[in-house]
Amino acid sequence: MSFLAAPAQDAAQVAAAGSTNAEEMPAQASKVGALVLFCADIAAVADFYRALGVPLETEEHEGGPQHYACELDGCHFALYEGSDGQAPAFRTRGYTFPGFVVTSLDESLAAVRGLGSLVLQEPELYPWGRRCILQDPDGRMIEIYEANLSQFVTDASETAGTGRDGPASSAPKKPTE
Repeated sequence: MSFLAAPAQDAAQVAAAGSTNAEEMPAQASKVGALVLFCADIAAVADFYRALGVPLETEEHEGGPQHYACELDGCHFALYEGSDGQAPAFRTRGYTFPGFVVTSLDESLAAVRGLGSLVLQEPELYPWGRRCILQDPDGRMIEIYEANLSQFVTDASETAGTGRDGPASSAPKKPTE
């Protein structure tokens, strides 16, 4: 195919035609391929994520900086040394709120508590699972959740929140020790 060929249909033309044929659709993102966090205290942050069960290993590519990384269900997760600074405030521009599925919320929570990590929201039930909000050593808020509700909930009306991003108040609760 020549680069001078007529362009493919744009999204509006495809939508107007009602086509669902993937060959006629414009390019689309299908999943997250990488999540890279820059850290002021990379060793403490690596210990935190390892306590959650993230299998981080030391890596270095073609003379680049040493960092920690792993594959999580097809997503490359990496930690790199960053400059000092503070994470953006919750729900402000530039803020990122990653969530991790864990096999046992209680075990993961106990492991990070053992490191002295802050728990910003104790475990609660939501339509997608049982979750809590933690703060990593760099001040990033993260969600960990256990997706298997069958052992916790028999009726969806028993869940605490209504949206994927948490309770209607939208702000995490104050830290607990």
